[in-house]
Amino acid sequence: MQKIKDAIFLLLLLFISGCSETVTHLESQKGILDLRRFDIHTKPTPLVGEWEFYWNEFLDPRETPASGPYYLNPRPWNQIEIGGKTLPRRGFATYRLNVILSEPVDDLVLQIPLLHTAYRLYVDGDLIHENGKASTDPNIHKPSYKTQILSIKPKSNRFQIQLNISNYSHRICGMKEIIHLGKFQQINSTYQRKELLTLLGISWLAFLGAFNICLYYLRRDFKRSLYLGLSCFFVIVPIITLRDTRILFNLFSDEYCYTFIRLAFVSLPINLYLGGSVLYSVIADKRFKKTFFVFTCIDLLYGILMFVLPNYYLTLVSIPFEAGANLMLVSSILYLIFLAVKGNQEIRIFLISFFFAALIIVYESLFYYNYATKRDWLFFVGLSLFLLPLTSLMFYLVMDSLRMEEFAMRELVKSKEDLEQRVKDRTGELENANRWKTNLISLLSHDLQSPLIGLKFLLHNIQSRLSPSKEEEVDKLIQMGIGGVDNSIQLIRHLLSISRFDSDSVRLRYEFFSSADLFEYVNKEVEMSSSSKSINIILEDHHPGIIFADKTLLGEVICNLINNSIKFSHSDSEIILIHKRSDFKDRFYVKDFGMGMTEDQIHIFNTEGSDLQKKAGTLGEVGTGFGLSLSRSILGAHNGSITILSGNREGTEFLIQIPVGDKILLLVENSDLYRKETAEEFRKHNWLVVESSNGLDALSHLKQFTPHLLLTDVEMPALGGIELVHEWAAIADGRSLPILMMSSSAPLFSDQEFLKIEGIDEWVLERFSKLIVVPDLVGKVIECFESYQSKIQFK
Repeated sequence: MQKIKDAIFLLLLLFISGCSETVTHLESQKGILDLRRFDIHTKPTPLVGEWEFYWNEFLDPRETPASGPYYLNPRPWNQIEIGGKTLPRRGFATYRLNVILSEPVDDLVLQIPLLHTAYRLYVDGDLIHENGKASTDPNIHKPSYKTQILSIKPKSNRFQIQLNISNYSHRICGMKEIIHLGKFQQINSTYQRKELLTLLGISWLAFLGAFNICLYYLRRDFKRSLYLGLSCFFVIVPIITLRDTRILFNLFSDEYCYTFIRLAFVSLPINLYLGGSVLYSVIADKRFKKTFFVFTCIDLLYGILMFVLPNYYLTLVSIPFEAGANLMLVSSILYLIFLAVKGNQEIRIFLISFFFAALIIVYESLFYYNYATKRDWLFFVGLSLFLLPLTSLMFYLVMDSLRMEEFAMRELVKSKEDLEQRVKDRTGELENANRWKTNLISLLSHDLQSPLIGLKFLLHNIQSRLSPSKEEEVDKLIQMGIGGVDNSIQLIRHLLSISRFDSDSVRLRYEFFSSADLFEYVNKEVEMSSSSKSINIILEDHHPGIIFADKTLLGEVICNLINNSIKFSHSDSEIILIHKRSDFKDRFYVKDFGMGMTEDQIHIFNTEGSDLQKKAGTLGEVGTGFGLSLSRSILGAHNGSITILSGNREGTEFLIQIPVGDKILLLVENSDLYRKETAEEFRKHNWLVVESSNGLDALSHLKQFTPHLLLTDVEMPALGGIELVHEWAAIADGRSLPILMMSSSAPLFSDQEFLKIEGIDEWVLERFSKLIVVPDLVGKVIECFESYQSKIQFK
């Protein structure tokens, strides 16, 4: 605490010392500035000292005044007394100064600051420049807030500078700031330094403003950051209008002068409101709600007046309001001191900031009353010391809030996972019962299948050895028997498939296989059924290639559809199986020319979860009803679909679709809900996702195939993510596999240190936080994968 006090004391000492100025120039006396002992070639000189002053006179430069002049240092004339009376702001006057150089100098320049608020400049009786419209008539007078660097060419080493100044629009009148005389290079260099300082100050304020607004973007409920950020931007308005360089006034013509003056005046109530909002949000005291409401109304009223009042009244209204604003600032500081004494740490930061804001106001007031010289860097230092502590506090509060939120989210995710695990434990008995049912179906199906197949072959043998006299009658009975056996065998095969598919112990066996292998498998399976009705199976592979799926189950689906088409097709007809690939999907078309389907039947079939009523085939074959349900379940596990494209009396066309395995992701996550949500998001980006609920299951997959990307959770039962990576490293055998991790305990930013500590940074690219919303997480994962792919291709 003592170090902080010492630092503040040193800053105050620097601030106060900057208000003074070391005298290194000559001053005029009785309207004469003698520069014969001054080297005008090396540095410019301010035209300070006693000027001739003629109130309410616009003298001709060659005219000798009738009465003697007043001699005074440059300052606003409303701070001058003549005849015991203080001069008014509104009026006009003539200033004269005679300059003596050691020798004639041709290329001299005058740096003219803002002279309030219109003037004519004469040198040796010649009009050099007129800024605005200087006039003795208020209706003709037009103000200008431009600053100038004007070239002059004195006729000798003695010359006269005369200014005719009028003011009817500003509270400051006459010569407030100092005119400088010198060579162009020195004058211009000084002016450019001021411009550079102003631009740096504006850039610094814009950065602080943008930084605070970004903090608000991180925490939308943290409005004080938004108020402070907007305040930084609105502070820029008076800087580019009223500071020495007067950027806006110099960029545009004088017709916009009053527009910019109003803009500068309006920025004051806006900044007061934003600053008051920041302070009120910190205090959060209901007792001040009415006070803040009254302050807001006064602030709004002043802002409206600055828009609608005539030009003449702008300054008159702004003076009492600025005095009230200073009083409010003092009151705020006193109340902050009271709260800081009570031990509020956050308030102490605000107290320091508002203290420096008060110093800025004190310094500007000292300059206005000629007790301090203009030091632009002091203004920007004071402004930075006001804004930096507040910005630092906002950053700390937002980061602390985000840390608390991250901790709460981690706890929530952990609670969610614990709840899921408890649900899984509670449903264990039901799963065991289902598994027992499935195993029973599988056992019975295997026991029934063998004698039925044998009976079918026996019937075929009997049929082939029948005597001609009894052939027709017995053949009909045998055909009925064979049909019944076929239906029974088909039913048993469906039961076996359902048993395998529904069992928790058996999952999809993904593998890479060619479309030609699949066609060969299907043709072999349906050969006997198609031959019995003399149906020709035509296979058309329009896109030969590699397919990634469970070959047996996918073949089962296609065989079911072909067998269904055989059942409803006439003898000696055709069935076409077509394979195409488009839109990241493998498409299989099964088309027959049989009995067809009605529009209602097609609608029912294409409706998810619906089954068609049983219908006899062309030879009276009866279906089991399991085929469609099983096919849909298998394709659903593949994230595919089955639909009817067309159906009429001349046949039906089925469409099977499964995603293409161009980009394969193995997703390992024990939370079912989070895994399914993440998988669906990846599928929106055309990824084929293989899901695993634990590391052991994922390792079994990795032994069968190598995906393009492995994304695994860290904390999982049976085998965690870190152990999975080590197991993969042991069986990789040179195979390249980019691995990404996710965890609810991971920070929101990069976490390479964790990977190094665990010894897996050689295989794992990055670890992401599960606290990020799923779409953003998936986007980051895909971006990381694409970056990895680019590096691999470049190598």
